[in-house]
Amino acid sequence: MTTISHLPPEVFIQIFQYLGRNSKSLVQATGVCLRWRAIAINTPYLWTEIIIHLKELSESQFLTLLDILDMFLSRTGDLLLDVDWYSKATADKMSYIYPIYHLLREKAPFYRWKTLSLGLPSEFSYDLSILREEDNFSNLESLIFTRSPPTAYLDLLSGAVTPKLVSLEFQHNVKCQPKHIAQYAKLFAHAKVLRSARGSRLPTLSFPAGLADLRLWELPKQPIPNVTRLSIKEKTPMEPLIAMEYPNLRSLSFHPVAPLEGRTMSLPNLRSLRFHGNSFPCLRAIDAPILHTLSIYDHESTQPVGEELVSALAGGFTAPQLYFLTMDISLKRKVTVRVVNLFPYLKCISLTLRDADEGERTFKHLFFQPSQEEGAYERPCPKLIVLSIKLKTVPEDVTLWKRLVNYTARSIGDPFRILTSVWPAGRHSRVVGHHLGPIEDIYSSYN
Repeated sequence: MTTISHLPPEVFIQIFQYLGRNSKSLVQATGVCLRWRAIAINTPYLWTEIIIHLKELSESQFLTLLDILDMFLSRTGDLLLDVDWYSKATADKMSYIYPIYHLLREKAPFYRWKTLSLGLPSEFSYDLSILREEDNFSNLESLIFTRSPPTAYLDLLSGAVTPKLVSLEFQHNVKCQPKHIAQYAKLFAHAKVLRSARGSRLPTLSFPAGLADLRLWELPKQPIPNVTRLSIKEKTPMEPLIAMEYPNLRSLSFHPVAPLEGRTMSLPNLRSLRFHGNSFPCLRAIDAPILHTLSIYDHESTQPVGEELVSALAGGFTAPQLYFLTMDISLKRKVTVRVVNLFPYLKCISLTLRDADEGERTFKHLFFQPSQEEGAYERPCPKLIVLSIKLKTVPEDVTLWKRLVNYTARSIGDPFRILTSVWPAGRHSRVVGHHLGPIEDIYSSYN
């Protein structure tokens, strides 16, 4: 019989990866035995995530931190690194940052940095004249500002060669000062992904032509014709959205308000739409002939939604090839089946319901409505493969609810395969139709 000590190193490496790179669990695993320690230490990838979060430390604690950081960096070999460097240091504690900066320059030159999450105090500075030729960010692909960046670091990043920098992210309340527009313009030059969180203020400059993934809090003021993914968190009037043309848009997430009668937003390449809020008449303005995924989220309405949603989807919304439908919304009785009836090609439905009683009613309305044929039931979506139900509350009788899920899954009929139900601290899935062969990834064909 093979024991764990006889497993090949490749198996241990796979297990160690689940512990997380540079995690506390990984460090503990190196203390189990000499073999585990040798395997972990001699696998550089396991140590390539460098996290430096500086808090209030005593001098002895800081020296220990430096020793640990030095040890981790020595185990990374020549691999590219993911660096997360954050500090809340006050002016009198700034001296703690400089030793770390110099250690990183010696043991992990900037050209080895693949991703950088930067949150240093704006007062941090250094003499750029001491930089060496290898002090560049030639392999940097992703840059995240968790605080307004120090001027010195912004000068270094924008002055260096960053041909691979394709992803920029500005987290909460990061302010881009107008005086630094030139530096930001250089960083934006090759960007394909740009994200900003609430309160962030982006520089007023033109977005690069190659920008494809844009996730902002507010709608940009200038059109980006090549963007393929657009996510707007703030409430957005429909008029400026319709006025801006996005011929290549494949994914849209927005919270529209102020619908316009008689106006249409033509999105010929749109595949995925995430609709937030309760301004359902805005759906009538969307013409998406090849849309296959629709997600509706409404956490504002205090009353169940009914006719307004049905009439919006039936009265102008164009998506004849819809395959995936998600509704995280409180609905009136029988509204679910009325919405489902609008899209006969649905393969996957995901619903959020209040409780098990609403779940039982939903099953009844979807699958157990008597038809004109004696002993048969009407089925509004004959191509359905997957149904996912999320309950906001725990079922009063969990066993009874599981039985209902199992019975419903068995009764739907081919080609149905999976019925999944989740609730707080609980989950139950029922797979049927094993004779149909292995479950295929139904999502891959439509992305």
